[in-house]
Amino acid sequence: MKKIIVTAFVGLFFLSILPAHPPSEIKAVLLPDSTICEISVLHKVSDPEKHFIEKIEIRQGKKLLKKWIFEKQDTAELKREEFNLVELGIRPGQKFQVIAYCNRVGKLSAEFSF
Repeated sequence: MKKIIVTAFVGLFFLSILPAHPPSEIKAVLLPDSTICEISVLHKVSDPEKHFIEKIEIRQGKKLLKKWIFEKQDTAELKREEFNLVELGIRPGQKFQVIAYCNRVGKLSAEFSF
C-alpha cells in the first residue's frame, strides 16, 4: 500500500511540472541612436499569470548589474524589458549576460555586446 501511495505521489509531481519549461530564446537589440537596450525573452505559455518569466538579470561575469522580479508575463509569448547600457556601466564592445528564469522550472542565459 505504501509503495502505491509513493508511486502515485511521484507521478502526480511529474505531471504537475510537465507543462513547465524554461525560456526558449533571449533577444537583445540596441534602440536606434541611443544607449537603450531592449530585451525580449521568448517563453510561450497558456496562462501568463500562472506560468511566467519570474526574474531577469543583467550580469558581467559574476557581477550583478540589474535585476527585475515579475509577478506575471507581458503576453502569452514573451516578457520584454529595457535598460540603459551607460547607467549600468557597460561600455561599447563589452560583453554582458542576460539570464531569464521561469517561475516553474529552468532558466536561459545569453551573451551580448554592442
